[in-house]
This record gives sequence, structure tokens and C-alpha cells, in this order.
Amino acid sequence: MIVLPAIVAALTPVVKAALVSAGIGAAVGGATCAVGGTIGGYHEHGELNRNVAINTAQQAAECAREGALFGAVIGPVAPMIAPAIAPATQFVDDLAAPVIQIADDAARPVIQAADDAIRPATQAVDDAVSPATDKVGNSTKAVGHAIASPWNRALNMFRARIYKRLPTTEVGADEGWVYIMEDTTTGIRKIGRTSNPEQRLKGVQSNVGHKNVRYTCIIHSGEHKGLEKLLHRRFDSQRLADSGAGTEWFALSAAQVAAACSH
Repeated sequence: MIVLPAIVAALTPVVKAALVSAGIGAAVGGATCAVGGTIGGYHEHGELNRNVAINTAQQAAECAREGALFGAVIGPVAPMIAPAIAPATQFVDDLAAPVIQIADDAARPVIQAADDAIRPATQAVDDAVSPATDKVGNSTKAVGHAIASPWNRALNMFRARIYKRLPTTEVGADEGWVYIMEDTTTGIRKIGRTSNPEQRLKGVQSNVGHKNVRYTCIIHSGEHKGLEKLLHRRFDSQRLADSGAGTEWFALSAAQVAAACSH
């Protein structure tokens, strides 16, 4: 009966060290792969889209698991073996330092000369394949957009149903909401921006002739002014004349509404 508590007491520091090291390993591994995946995805796709986010999250999760396992193993062992191997490690470092310095000094001119020699060739190859890589990049962007569009559209249409719960943003800030409203009486649509979706709908409904207005979709954007202008330009040929309620009203087809709500 006395042996079990003694065993538990002896193992407690080891378990604590393993848990702490596992947590540190998971955090470091996940964060490293998250940053690396984001940077790599941006260079590969030219933008940070939904596809990049999904791949980065998967990589970060895998790295976090591996980091946790590595930390759990190394954490309890490292304090025990560090004092024993410290002298040998220092001896190897001292012995190798001059050799490494000599090798580095000798190799630097060779590496520089090789780099100077192959730079024209690599530039020529880069110039030759650049049009092809641009086409591939455009294709991957198109595929990413095709995958993300339905998800974006569904999310933006869901926001239209919970507009009263959406947070307000700072007036005048870049971040905000871009909305598409429908006048259910006439079928025309309004494209605009706001920092307060609930207040904005009430304001539009107070206009004469637009009592039966509802949100079709609401898009969150870090550059909502630019997005509003983009949509206005895209559908300028469908813009309705000013009837006293502004010029943000458009006669849009179902396909055009779906495309606008996919941002």
C-alpha cells in the first residue's frame, strides 16, 4: 500500500515535464508550420484563399501532433542526460570550430563563382518558363475561386438571415459590410456598404417605395469601400436611374446576384 504512492510521487515530476514539453512542442510545431504554410501558400497561389487556409490548418495540426510527441519524449529525458553529455558536446564544438571556419573560408569563393556562372542560365530559364508558370498560377487561382465561391455564397446568405446579430464595425474604417438587398415588390437589388447592417436595413425601409426590402447576402470585407466600388462597376450596365432613392439600385439576374454574393 505504501509502494504505490511512492511510485506516483516519483513519476509526478516526469509526467509534469512530459506534459509541459508536449505543450511547448505542440505550440512551436503548430505555429512554425502555420507561418510556413501561409507563406508557401501565398507564394504558390499568389493570394491567401480558402484552399491555402485549409492546407495550412492541416499542416499545422500535423506539426502540432508531432511536436507534442517529440516534446513528451525529450522533456523528461533532456534534464537527465544534459549534464552527462555537456563536456563531450563542448569538446566536439571546440574541436570542430576551426575546421568549420577553414572549410567555410575555402568554399565561399567557389560558391560565389559558381553562383555568378549559373546566374545567366537560371535567369534565361526563368524568363522562358515565366509565361507557362503564369498560366498555371492563373489556373490554380481559378480552381481555388471555383471551390471557394459556393462556400462564400452560402456564408454570406446565412449572414443575411442573422443580420441583427452581426457586429458593428467602426465608422470610417476599412473593415465593414457590403450588402445586397432585394425589394421583394419589384425584384430590383441594392448594392451598398455599412458598418451596422441592422440600422442600415431600417434606414432603407424608411424610404418611400422600398418598404418590402430584405437582405439577400452580407459580405464581410477588410476593404468594403473598394469591394462596393468593384461591384458597382461590374454591374454598371444594370444600374437603374435615380428615382429619388439613390443610384445604388440594379436590375440583376439570378446568376449576377449569385456571382456578387460569392465574394
